[in-house]
Amino acid sequence: MRELVEVRQYLSFKQGDKEDLEKVIALTAEMEGKLDSYVEEGKKEFTDALAAARIVYDDGDAMQEEVDQSWMALLEAMVNLRLKADKRALETLVNDAQGIALTDYTDESAEVFKTALAKAQSVLVDAVLSEDDQAVVDDAAKQLSSAKEGLKVKQASAGDVTVDDKADKSGNSAADDSKSSTQAKTTAKSVKTGDMDAYGTLILLMAAGAMISLYASVKRRAEQ
Repeated sequence: MRELVEVRQYLSFKQGDKEDLEKVIALTAEMEGKLDSYVEEGKKEFTDALAAARIVYDDGDAMQEEVDQSWMALLEAMVNLRLKADKRALETLVNDAQGIALTDYTDESAEVFKTALAKAQSVLVDAVLSEDDQAVVDDAAKQLSSAKEGLKVKQASAGDVTVDDKADKSGNSAADDSKSSTQAKTTAKSVKTGDMDAYGTLILLMAAGAMISLYASVKRRAEQ
């Protein structure tokens, strides 16, 4: 009878089976390396449960009940972790929107845009939003994108000169100046060419006159 009691006591204090605990701890390896991808809520509970499970796993005297409690607590902490909402598209939109000069757009459309941008910025810095709140992030991105597309450029009044008008006038002025310069050069060239032609003609006439005078003089001498 005494031997039976001793056997029962031995069995009750037998080291617990840690196979399940080992598997659960192994499952946490990837999650532990990417904790920054999860929202803050639940992180501490997870790290505490993991630390406790490792202590039990390394304890050679841990009983089965303690082993089972540790891996179940760790598993529950894993399940409660929530990935952060994906804000990459929203972040790109916000960065682009912050560089837009609203002075070029109507007050009404600019106000709608500023409201959408403020909301998007608020959602972007909200560290509590998890994958369960992805719709909130997507909605903020949609509103900002719509507000950006809805921006209306101010209409120039009759007396205003737009940048395009200035460019056109400047271009036309430059073209006119170039045309006038070309015409002036052409005229000057024509005048110069005409002067040279007249001068050449005069030289030829003078030479012809001299030849005629010389011919007449020679002829008179021959007749004498």
